[in-house]
Amino acid sequence: MVDYQDQYDSAILEEVAQKCPAFESAYDSPFANAGSLAAQGGLGDRSCNECTHWNQGNCNIFLKHQDKYK
Repeated sequence: MVDYQDQYDSAILEEVAQKCPAFESAYDSPFANAGSLAAQGGLGDRSCNECTHWNQGNCNIFLKHQDKYK
């Protein structure tokens, strides 16, 4: 897994995700399993890089709104 917190500040990833109406947790995906939850630290606060729309940092919603939080 790529750690996007190296690329984007974790506060921005969390703040955008908290306000995003399209946020869908990757952990709710039918492809998620207990091992992936444990490896990622479980279900914590929302963060863009844990959303099914994240698409390796190419989420249109994030890219459009990230500047509001810088």
